[in-house]
Amino acid sequence: IEKNGQNAPKSLSLTAIAEYFGYQREGDTHNALEDAVLTGLCLKKVLSYTDKLILKPWLTITYLNTLRNENKTQKNL
Repeated sequence: IEKNGQNAPKSLSLTAIAEYFGYQREGDTHNALEDAVLTGLCLKKVLSYTDKLILKPWLTITYLNTLRNENKTQKNL
């Protein structure tokens, strides 16, 4: 989103992404059902942007691989 000239969520957490799209959690306790609902609502909003975004799947794969490698490194610390 940011690379397409749009403001972006402050982090990649579900809470930050939900807040970016105008959704709020109901409470402070983790709730898997609430996560699923928020994820669906956020995905619906992201998909509404697709006609405005330039999508580069190879960059997404590279980014996800980078995150996976960082996660492996953190687990080894």
